[in-house]
Amino acid sequence: MTERKFQEDIVTLKEDMVKLRSDMTEIAKKLIDIGKTEAKEAKEKLETEARNLIDELVEELDQVSERGKKTFKTMEKEVKEKPLLSLLLAFLVGFLLGNLLNRR
Repeated sequence: MTERKFQEDIVTLKEDMVKLRSDMTEIAKKLIDIGKTEAKEAKEKLETEARNLIDELVEELDQVSERGKKTFKTMEKEVKEKPLLSLLLAFLVGFLLGNLLNRR
């Protein structure tokens, strides 16, 4: 009787091991799926944030470009209105920069 019980326990243990292996495989598959889903969500979030940053950068560049154009037009207007003063200022700036660069 003990031998028979022992054999039944071994069979039961083998069945439990097969079931455990199957369960572990299923858990591993589910964990992989969860990881893939989370990785996909993280990738999409990063892509969205990158697109938003690029959009902000383009907007900032447009604003800087616009300010540069306005500044250029203002300077052009000033030069046309006061050409002698502009020429004198350009000469002085060039002279000062030349002196500064010669000292090095």
